[in-house]
Amino acid sequence: YIMHMPCEIVSKIYFPVIRNILAYELVVVRGYSQQEASKHLGLTQAAIAQYLRNIRGNKKIEEIKKDNKLYLEIKHLASNIHKMSREEKFESFCRLCRTLRENGHLERYGFSREEVLKVCGK
Repeated sequence: YIMHMPCEIVSKIYFPVIRNILAYELVVVRGYSQQEASKHLGLTQAAIAQYLRNIRGNKKIEEIKKDNKLYLEIKHLASNIHKMSREEKFESFCRLCRTLRENGHLERYGFSREEVLKVCGK
């Protein structure tokens, strides 16, 4: 992982897990159809189905759920996503990335908290 950028780790490893949790929250908890959830997340209905069957984004769910601050941010996003603009959704994912970095999730990939917070800025 030495040559990987922090944002690459987040987008390849953690964002699929976050999408998995969001798919579950939207469809199972809040009663959205898979099609509605796919529209709000910018994914296909087939991708939502795969997230719900834990075919995608299932490797670090317990790690994410143990991080109370991050998990609550994901649930908050799920409860507000229906009224958010595309830009607001992008900003929410940036905030989730920042929380991942602040809470040390990238340390196992060779990045210190200070390093990823300084390099990644906001």
